[in-house]
Amino acid sequence: MVNPDFWITIAQVSATFVGLVFVGLSIYLTSIRAAANEVEADLGMVEQSSRVMFVSVLSNLSFFVLPVIASLSLIAQQSRLDVPNLFWLSSVICLLLYCVLLWGHENNKTRQQVRLILSERAEGSKKLLHWRVEVGKWPLYLLVPIYIVLLAVILVGQPPILKAEDWLEGVTLFSIALGLSYGILDLILFDVKNILFRVSDRVRGYVERVQHDLQRQAQEVEQLYHEYETIIQSHDYQEELERLAHDPRIISMLSPTGVQEQVQAEQARIRSQYNRLREEIPADGEAKLVQQIKAKGQILTYAEIKMFREQTECLFRDISSYKDLLEDRLRSFEERGIQANGAG
Repeated sequence: MVNPDFWITIAQVSATFVGLVFVGLSIYLTSIRAAANEVEADLGMVEQSSRVMFVSVLSNLSFFVLPVIASLSLIAQQSRLDVPNLFWLSSVICLLLYCVLLWGHENNKTRQQVRLILSERAEGSKKLLHWRVEVGKWPLYLLVPIYIVLLAVILVGQPPILKAEDWLEGVTLFSIALGLSYGILDLILFDVKNILFRVSDRVRGYVERVQHDLQRQAQEVEQLYHEYETIIQSHDYQEELERLAHDPRIISMLSPTGVQEQVQAEQARIRSQYNRLREEIPADGEAKLVQQIKAKGQILTYAEIKMFREQTECLFRDISSYKDLLEDRLRSFEERGIQANGAG
């Protein structure tokens, strides 16, 4: 016996979720479009998430639409409508939904976009997105035929098979649970930071300019650093340290050992900064962050693009700060007459 209260509740809940999916989609499209316009204007990169997002939203809607179809069909049965016609109408709607799902997932454009996303190095959200589209479609492919069979048994079965409605109730709850689970996954996948973009020629040029500028500035720092190292090894510098270690004004604040320790600590800090700089920008290769962005392949997320730009700006600031430090120390040596050749 059909439980009308259960199916009325299912119809209301499922219809509410359908509405929420559309509301969420409109909000997401607004934020995604803003980010896509920003990246396209700055770097000429074309957004690659739209079709995969459309397919994911379509499948998510289907998990809620199927319970709506089932609940309305069983509610209508209790209202004494023409049951055979009702079954055929429900079946046609389910089959149309099935065809739309097949078209969305299996058409060439969708498959090409999925292959493009995974054409290089798939990790993080890219791998999850592939799973969402390629693996996540199979529950729907199975649910639609199961719904049609169970509705046929309940609506036109003579006599109805025992427990068919219980099976349909279980399948319906399972469908709603899957819809909610996929919805949460979609919230993560289609967050602005996970929007996918295809690398453009302008981006490749930008990355090469970053590499060129980093190497140029690293070479300037290299010259300053070697000049600094040469001076602190010179006879003039050692004499200056000896003088400072016995200067009464300094001894009143620091012991001779304290002066030596302070100088050594600064030298160690400068050497450490130089070594870190050379780890980030090898003398005979590409900068580490340039290697990392190239290794990600032809598809980048919005977060990866933003992180690369932030890391680039941070590295340039660090180089500039370190360069200023070296120039300040060299200027101080010059003012005190300390030279690399030891001729004071």
